[in-house]
Amino acid sequence: MTIERRHDHRYSLDRLIKVQFDQTGGRYLPGQTVNISAGGIMLKIDYARHLQLGQEVRLAIASTPRQALLAADDALSGTVVRSLGHADTQHVAIRFHKPNLIAEAC
Repeated sequence: MTIERRHDHRYSLDRLIKVQFDQTGGRYLPGQTVNISAGGIMLKIDYARHLQLGQEVRLAIASTPRQALLAADDALSGTVVRSLGHADTQHVAIRFHKPNLIAEAC
C-alpha cells in the first residue's frame, strides 16, 4: 500500500513544454506534459543526463495544444521531487515554487 502525498488534484495535460536548468547552459530543452496540479507537474523529457532530486528548474508550458513557441517570460519555477529515467527518456515530477492557476483551467 502506498501513501498518497499529493495535496492537489491532478489533471491529464498533453502540452509542449520547455525546461531549463543549470546543466543546459541557459538553453531550454523540449518536453511534453503528462499531468498537472496547482502544486506541481509531471513531464517527460528526452535528455541523457537525469535531473536530480532538489534540482531547481524553470518551465514554460504551451497554453494550447497547437502552440509551438513558448515565451520564456511566462516560465514557472520549481524543484525536482522525483525523476525516473530509462535510457535517454525520463519522467520528472516538479513541485512549483508558487502554486499556479494552469491546472484550474484544465
